[in-house]
Amino acid sequence: MNAFNIIIVRSFMDGLPYSLQESAKIDGANDFTIFWRIILPLCTPVLATIALFVAVGQWNAWFDTYLYNSSNPDLTTLQYELMKILQNTTMGHLETQMHSVELVVNKLHKMCRLNRLKWLFQW
Repeated sequence: MNAFNIIIVRSFMDGLPYSLQESAKIDGANDFTIFWRIILPLCTPVLATIALFVAVGQWNAWFDTYLYNSSNPDLTTLQYELMKILQNTTMGHLETQMHSVELVVNKLHKMCRLNRLKWLFQW
């Protein structure tokens, strides 16, 4: 959670009408009940948006693999392999590009095979 996400959630909550909170207070609800039963369900769209931002940010986090795991080529992520392809395409070598694509396809095949085996052994 970063400051940008907090600003988005806060501005969304500021846009909710205060009359909802007032009517809940008149009905006898305390602050926790107002937040839990009225405010939070109305914030579902903004929370889904923040979840999407965080998920895309984690999906594109290839730099972590570059920093912490670049010494072991067997333990890379798909994002890291795609970034290596993008870096190779800027050089303009077609042979290197084809080799990178082949490496990614092999890596994907290997990851799918390992995930399938993990799934089989969970029974």
